Amino acid sequence: MVSLSIPPYVNWNNVKRVVKMAPYYWGDGMVTHQDALERLVRGTKDASGKYVGGRGFKNFGSSLRESFLETEAAYKGVMAREGGFFRYVGNTLKRFPGEVSAAWKAGGTAAAAAEKSALWGSIKGAGSAIGKRLPLIGSLIYAATQIPNIFEATKDGGLVSGGAELLKTGAKITGFTAGCAIGQAICPIPIVGGIIGGMVGEWLTGLVVGKSYTEQKEEIQQETAQAMQQHSFDTGSTNPFAQGVDPQQLQMLQQMVANDPRFRQA
Repeated sequence: MVSLSIPPYVNWNNVKRVVKMAPYYWGDGMVTHQDALERLVRGTKDASGKYVGGRGFKNFGSSLRESFLETEAAYKGVMAREGGFFRYVGNTLKRFPGEVSAAWKAGGTAAAAAEKSALWGSIKGAGSAIGKRLPLIGSLIYAATQIPNIFEATKDGGLVSGGAELLKTGAKITGFTAGCAIGQAICPIPIVGGIIGGMVGEWLTGLVVGKSYTEQKEEIQQETAQAMQQHSFDTGSTNPFAQGVDPQQLQMLQQMVANDPRFRQA
């Protein structure tokens, strides 16, 4: 029998802290976490643009924990000043174009000062700014795609089923954004690290919370259709009552039965 060792920091109290902070984390919190983890793991950039002072991947768990605590402290400060998830989203989206523009200019200026390609420096700068907001943009798109799933679950199973799908969606968004933050913090390539990390995070979360209601329903329908098709085209090899009957005639009889309203289920 395999014994699984659960880390001491995985407890109900910490789970509640993560859930409480999740809406903020989908916006500015993810950026705060990414910057903190990047500083701890890779260090800070010097005048030449190289990272110095980072811990590397030694004791990565400690770096991840410290970066989370910094994010939680920032969350408490922001909540005391503003409050409201939709306000976070609105303000973040409003700042996004200015952030990309400022990063474009700063990247080009820094590259020119280092006697490198100003255009490439601008592209890298803008790419880094876009990468930081990629989790929020991706989360909003993913949330929009899950609205039909939540609606269908609520229609078929009531508020309990719809609420369960809503929680699943929130968990997967959190897994996606956390994966983006970690991936972008440890990967030197803008956007790429965030995309890979987000996909891994969402996939791992999906293993925990399970498939969506729509996915489960489609799987059941496919299995039912395959079973009906296999039964419909039974030529007698597994049907003792069809022995000696011509396969084409048997198929015609089955089609007639299927179309006869007397044999349909109410």
